[in-house]
Amino acid sequence: MTARNDDELQQIHEALAKDQLYIHPSLESQFTADQIAAIKQNIAKSEDPLFVVAYPFERGDAFSGSTADLLTRLHAEHPEPGIYLATTTSLEPTDISLEGRAWDVPSTSDGSLYHPALSIVRYESHETLGSAFERSTELLLRPASKLDKLESKARDEWYDRNDLERTSTGSSYGEDGFDPTGLVIAGLIVVIICAVIYKVFAGVRRAKKPQALPPSAMARIRKAHDRKLEQQARDDVLGLGERIDEAEITATGDVDSWQSALDHYEAARRVMNVKDPEVLDVVGAIVLADNGSRALDAALAGRSFKPPTRCFLNPLHGVTGQVQAVTAAGREVKAPLCTACRQALRRDRVPDILDVARRGKPVHYFETDSEPWASSGYGALEPDLITRLHRRP
Repeated sequence: MTARNDDELQQIHEALAKDQLYIHPSLESQFTADQIAAIKQNIAKSEDPLFVVAYPFERGDAFSGSTADLLTRLHAEHPEPGIYLATTTSLEPTDISLEGRAWDVPSTSDGSLYHPALSIVRYESHETLGSAFERSTELLLRPASKLDKLESKARDEWYDRNDLERTSTGSSYGEDGFDPTGLVIAGLIVVIICAVIYKVFAGVRRAKKPQALPPSAMARIRKAHDRKLEQQARDDVLGLGERIDEAEITATGDVDSWQSALDHYEAARRVMNVKDPEVLDVVGAIVLADNGSRALDAALAGRSFKPPTRCFLNPLHGVTGQVQAVTAAGREVKAPLCTACRQALRRDRVPDILDVARRGKPVHYFETDSEPWASSGYGALEPDLITRLHRRP
C-alpha cells in the first residue's frame, strides 16, 4: 500500500471515529448543513454501527475506482464492526448510486450489502450526494421486508421517467447495442431481474423451472449485468495485483498465507485472461480475488488463512457461516446461506439466486455444467477452489 493510500485511509478513519461520517473535500459542495445534520441523526438512530464515506471514486484512482477495495482496506486497517455505506464512480446528478459492505453485525451477512435502500436511491435519481445519503441512511433504519412496496413504486416511476416499457419488444439501445441508461440498469440488475422473472425458483423450495425472460428484457438486463460484473472482476484482480506488488512480507508474516494470496491472484488472473469471459467465470474471478485479498491481509498480520465460505445461492452476497438445508439440482445439501437468503426462504419468498442465461432462459448456476463453480458452490461446499481449478481442462 502506498503512502498516499495510507494517508487517505487514515483521514477517513479519523473522520469516522469522530462522528461516523467522512466527506471528501471535493464533494463537500454536494452536502447542505441540513442534510449533514439529518445523516448524522440517522446514523445515531441505527441499531447497527453505521459509517458513511463520500469519496470521489474514478477509474484508475488509488483504489482502482472500487468502493469494495477502499472499504475492505479501511476495515483491514481499522477493523470496526458495522455497516459501511459509500459512493461509487457514479457521481453525476440523477445517476448517483451507492454501495455498502458489512462486517460483524447481526442484521446482515459479512460482505456486500444487499438492502432495498440502495436500489430505491438509485431508482429515485437523486441530484446530489447529500440527498442520496440522507435518503439511504433513513431507509436503512427500516426493516428490508417493509420496503417492498416503496421499491416497486420507485422502480415503476424510474421506468416512466426513462420512457421504458417493462416488457417491451422495442429497444432503447443504439445501433452498437449500448444502452444509454446502462450504468443505471447495471446497478439495478438484481431488482429488475426480480421484477421481470415470474417465480424463478427451481430446485430451492419449489420444483418449478425458471420461466424465460422476454427477449428484449433478457438482452438489456443480461448485457448490462455482465458488463458490470466483468468490470468489477477486472478491477478486483488489478487491485489485488497492485496490493501484492506493494506489500512486503516480514519475519512476522505468514508465508503460507502469502503463497495463498499469490495462488488466488494467479488463478483469478488466468480466469480473466480471455477476451470475453463467461459470466460464471467472471463471478469466480471476483471470489478468487476476494480470497486473495483476505489471504494477503492474513499474511501481513501473521495469521494463517483458510478460504471462507460464501452464500451458496449467490456467492456475491458475501461470506457467511450459517448453514441451512436446501434442495439444489435435484439433491438436498447443507450449505451456508446469507441472512437475506435465509429470511427469504423462511418467508416463502424468492431468494436472489445467481442465474445465467442458457438458450434464452435463466438457469441457476448450480444447475449448469460450469466447473468448478457449480459443484463447489464457489467454495460454499468445497472451499479449496485452487485445487479444483488445477483439475480444470
